[in-house]
Amino acid sequence: MAAENFIRDLSKYLFAGNLSDLTLTFGEKSWQIHKALACCHSTWFEKAVIIIIIIFPFEKAVNSGFKESQSGVITLNDDPEFANAIDCIVSYFYNAGYNASQYDISESLLHAQVATMADKYDCASLYKLARTSFAGTVYAIESNDWIAVAAFIYNCTTTDSPAHQELRGLVVAAVAKRPSVLKSILQMEHESGLLRSTADLAIDLLLIRPYIWAG
Repeated sequence: MAAENFIRDLSKYLFAGNLSDLTLTFGEKSWQIHKALACCHSTWFEKAVIIIIIIFPFEKAVNSGFKESQSGVITLNDDPEFANAIDCIVSYFYNAGYNASQYDISESLLHAQVATMADKYDCASLYKLARTSFAGTVYAIESNDWIAVAAFIYNCTTTDSPAHQELRGLVVAAVAKRPSVLKSILQMEHESGLLRSTADLAIDLLLIRPYIWAG
Protein backbone atom coordinates (compact mmCIF):
# COMPACT_ATOMS: atom_id res chain seq x y z
CA MET A 1 0.00 0.00 0.00
CA ALA A 2 2.83 2.40 0.85
CA ALA A 3 4.41 1.86 -2.57
CA GLU A 4 1.07 2.40 -4.31
CA ASN A 5 0.51 5.64 -2.42
CA PHE A 6 4.01 6.81 -3.27
CA ILE A 7 3.50 6.17 -6.98
CA ARG A 8 0.07 7.80 -6.90
CA ASP A 9 1.46 10.92 -5.24
CA LEU A 10 4.41 11.04 -7.62
CA SER A 11 2.22 10.70 -10.71
CA LYS A 12 0.41 13.91 -9.76
CA TYR A 13 3.53 15.85 -10.65
CA LEU A 14 3.39 14.57 -14.23
CA PHE A 15 -0.25 15.50 -14.79
CA ALA A 16 -0.02 18.90 -13.09
CA GLY A 17 3.52 19.77 -14.18
CA ASN A 18 4.25 21.05 -10.68
CA LEU A 19 7.87 22.12 -10.18
CA SER A 20 8.87 20.72 -13.58
CA ASP A 21 12.28 21.82 -14.78
CA LEU A 22 12.45 20.08 -18.15
CA THR A 23 10.23 19.96 -21.23
CA LEU A 24 10.46 16.82 -23.33
CA THR A 25 9.12 17.12 -26.87
CA PHE A 26 8.52 14.53 -29.55
CA GLY A 27 6.78 15.60 -32.72
CA GLU A 28 3.69 17.55 -31.71
CA LYS A 29 3.62 16.14 -28.17
CA SER A 30 5.34 17.55 -25.11
CA TRP A 31 5.61 16.63 -21.45
CA GLN A 32 6.54 18.77 -18.46
CA ILE A 33 8.87 16.50 -16.52
CA HIS A 34 11.55 16.60 -13.83
CA LYS A 35 15.24 16.14 -14.51
CA ALA A 36 15.84 14.20 -11.31
CA LEU A 37 13.28 11.54 -12.20
CA ALA A 38 14.36 11.27 -15.83
CA CYS A 39 18.01 10.96 -14.81
CA CYS A 40 17.46 8.34 -12.11
CA HIS A 41 15.66 6.08 -14.58
CA SER A 42 17.77 6.71 -17.69
CA THR A 43 21.53 7.11 -17.97
CA TRP A 44 20.96 8.64 -21.41
CA PHE A 45 18.97 11.49 -19.88
CA GLU A 46 21.50 11.77 -17.06
CA LYS A 47 24.36 12.23 -19.52
CA ALA A 48 22.31 14.63 -21.62
CA VAL A 49 21.46 16.85 -18.67
CA ILE A 50 25.05 16.81 -17.37
CA ILE A 51 26.41 17.78 -20.78
CA ILE A 52 23.94 20.60 -21.18
CA ILE A 53 23.97 22.04 -17.68
CA ILE A 54 27.60 21.57 -16.66
CA ILE A 55 29.73 21.31 -19.78
CA PHE A 56 27.89 23.36 -22.40
CA PRO A 57 25.43 25.58 -20.53
CA PHE A 58 25.03 28.02 -23.38
CA GLU A 59 25.13 25.67 -26.36
CA LYS A 60 22.56 23.51 -28.07
CA ALA A 61 23.48 19.86 -28.29
CA VAL A 62 22.65 18.58 -31.75
CA ASN A 63 24.80 15.55 -32.51
CA SER A 64 23.62 13.15 -29.79
CA GLY A 65 20.00 12.78 -30.84
CA PHE A 66 18.64 15.58 -28.68
CA LYS A 67 18.49 19.36 -28.51
CA GLU A 68 18.38 21.43 -25.38
CA SER A 69 19.04 25.07 -24.58
CA GLN A 70 18.75 27.27 -21.52
CA SER A 71 14.99 27.04 -21.95
CA GLY A 72 15.19 23.49 -20.59
CA VAL A 73 13.81 21.66 -23.62
CA ILE A 74 14.91 18.27 -24.91
CA THR A 75 13.62 17.23 -28.32
CA LEU A 76 13.73 13.58 -29.34
CA ASN A 77 13.95 12.96 -33.06
CA ASP A 78 12.88 9.34 -33.44
CA ASP A 79 10.46 8.10 -36.09
CA PRO A 80 6.79 9.07 -35.53
CA GLU A 81 5.84 5.41 -34.97
CA PHE A 82 7.55 5.61 -31.57
CA ALA A 83 5.23 8.31 -30.20
CA ASN A 84 3.38 5.83 -27.97
CA ALA A 85 6.63 4.30 -26.77
CA ILE A 86 7.99 7.70 -25.72
CA ASP A 87 4.75 8.36 -23.87
CA CYS A 88 5.21 5.03 -22.09
CA ILE A 89 8.75 6.02 -21.09
CA VAL A 90 7.46 9.22 -19.50
CA SER A 91 4.71 7.25 -17.78
CA TYR A 92 7.30 4.87 -16.39
CA PHE A 93 9.29 7.73 -14.87
CA TYR A 94 6.31 8.58 -12.66
CA ASN A 95 4.23 5.40 -12.41
CA ALA A 96 6.83 2.61 -12.50
CA GLY A 97 4.90 1.18 -15.44
CA TYR A 98 2.63 1.97 -18.36
CA ASN A 99 -0.89 1.01 -19.43
CA ALA A 100 -0.68 -0.76 -22.78
CA SER A 101 -4.45 -0.98 -23.17
CA GLN A 102 -4.84 2.79 -23.54
CA TYR A 103 -3.10 2.86 -26.93
CA ASP A 104 -4.62 2.04 -30.30
CA ILE A 105 -2.00 -0.57 -31.14
CA SER A 106 -1.55 -4.25 -30.39
CA GLU A 107 -0.06 -4.77 -26.95
CA SER A 108 2.69 -7.02 -28.28
CA LEU A 109 3.83 -4.42 -30.81
CA LEU A 110 3.70 -1.65 -28.20
CA HIS A 111 5.81 -3.67 -25.76
CA ALA A 112 8.33 -4.28 -28.55
CA GLN A 113 8.49 -0.57 -29.33
CA VAL A 114 8.88 0.36 -25.67
CA ALA A 115 11.64 -2.21 -25.20
CA THR A 116 13.48 -0.86 -28.24
CA MET A 117 13.25 2.75 -27.06
CA ALA A 118 14.09 1.84 -23.46
CA ASP A 119 17.25 0.15 -24.71
CA LYS A 120 18.15 3.15 -26.87
CA TYR A 121 17.71 5.60 -24.01
CA ASP A 122 19.47 3.38 -21.46
CA CYS A 123 16.46 2.83 -19.24
CA ALA A 124 17.43 -0.64 -18.05
CA SER A 125 14.57 -1.28 -15.63
CA LEU A 126 11.96 -0.25 -18.20
CA TYR A 127 13.60 -2.46 -20.81
CA LYS A 128 13.27 -5.44 -18.47
CA LEU A 129 9.62 -4.65 -17.85
CA ALA A 130 8.80 -4.18 -21.54
CA ARG A 131 10.77 -7.28 -22.54
CA THR A 132 8.92 -9.39 -19.98
CA SER A 133 5.58 -7.98 -21.15
CA PHE A 134 6.56 -8.59 -24.77
CA ALA A 135 7.51 -12.19 -24.03
CA GLY A 136 4.18 -12.71 -22.31
CA THR A 137 2.15 -11.51 -25.29
CA VAL A 138 4.11 -12.49 -28.39
CA TYR A 139 3.69 -16.22 -27.70
CA ALA A 140 -0.07 -15.91 -28.02
CA ILE A 141 -0.47 -13.66 -31.06
CA GLU A 142 -1.78 -14.93 -34.37
CA SER A 143 -0.26 -14.74 -37.83
CA ASN A 144 -1.19 -11.19 -38.86
CA ASP A 145 -0.03 -9.64 -35.61
CA TRP A 146 3.13 -11.74 -35.62
CA ILE A 147 4.01 -10.47 -39.09
CA ALA A 148 3.61 -6.86 -37.93
CA VAL A 149 5.70 -7.45 -34.82
CA ALA A 150 8.40 -9.38 -36.67
CA ALA A 151 8.63 -6.69 -39.35
CA PHE A 152 9.09 -4.02 -36.70
CA ILE A 153 11.65 -5.95 -34.67
CA TYR A 154 13.80 -6.97 -37.62
CA ASN A 155 13.64 -3.56 -39.29
CA CYS A 156 14.46 -1.60 -36.13
CA THR A 157 17.10 -3.83 -34.53
CA THR A 158 20.53 -5.18 -35.39
CA THR A 159 22.61 -8.21 -34.50
CA ASP A 160 25.13 -6.03 -32.64
CA SER A 161 23.04 -5.29 -29.55
CA PRO A 162 22.40 -8.02 -26.95
CA ALA A 163 18.99 -6.48 -26.24
CA HIS A 164 18.12 -6.53 -29.93
CA GLN A 165 19.22 -10.15 -30.21
CA GLU A 166 17.01 -10.98 -27.25
CA LEU A 167 13.95 -9.37 -28.85
CA ARG A 168 14.62 -11.15 -32.14
CA GLY A 169 14.93 -14.42 -30.28
CA LEU A 170 11.54 -13.91 -28.66
CA VAL A 171 9.94 -13.25 -32.04
CA VAL A 172 11.31 -16.46 -33.53
CA ALA A 173 10.60 -18.51 -30.41
CA ALA A 174 6.97 -17.42 -30.61
CA VAL A 175 6.45 -19.70 -33.61
CA ALA A 176 9.01 -22.38 -32.76
CA LYS A 177 6.41 -24.57 -31.03
CA ARG A 178 3.47 -23.40 -33.14
CA PRO A 179 3.99 -24.97 -36.58
CA SER A 180 0.41 -24.19 -37.60
CA VAL A 181 1.04 -20.48 -37.06
CA LEU A 182 4.33 -20.66 -38.96
CA LYS A 183 2.59 -22.46 -41.81
CA SER A 184 -0.01 -19.71 -41.95
CA ILE A 185 2.74 -17.08 -41.98
CA LEU A 186 4.46 -18.81 -44.87
CA GLN A 187 1.18 -19.02 -46.77
CA MET A 188 0.78 -15.27 -46.36
CA GLU A 189 4.30 -14.55 -47.62
CA HIS A 190 3.09 -13.76 -51.14
CA GLU A 191 1.11 -10.87 -49.63
CA SER A 192 3.46 -9.62 -46.94
CA GLY A 193 6.80 -10.29 -48.64
CA LEU A 194 8.33 -10.14 -45.17
CA LEU A 195 10.78 -13.01 -45.49
CA ARG A 196 11.93 -11.93 -48.95
CA SER A 197 12.72 -8.46 -47.68
CA THR A 198 14.17 -9.47 -44.30
CA ALA A 199 17.02 -11.92 -44.75
CA ASP A 200 17.90 -12.10 -41.05
CA LEU A 201 14.38 -13.20 -40.16
CA ALA A 202 14.29 -15.81 -42.92
CA ILE A 203 17.62 -17.24 -41.74
CA ASP A 204 16.55 -17.30 -38.09
CA LEU A 205 13.37 -19.18 -39.02
CA LEU A 206 15.37 -21.68 -41.05
CA LEU A 207 17.63 -22.27 -38.07
CA ILE A 208 14.67 -23.34 -35.91
CA ARG A 209 13.34 -25.73 -38.57
CA PRO A 210 14.78 -28.90 -36.95
CA TYR A 211 13.23 -27.81 -33.65
CA ILE A 212 9.86 -27.40 -35.34
CA TRP A 213 10.03 -30.77 -37.03
CA ALA A 214 11.03 -32.39 -33.74
CA GLY A 215 7.83 -31.01 -32.16
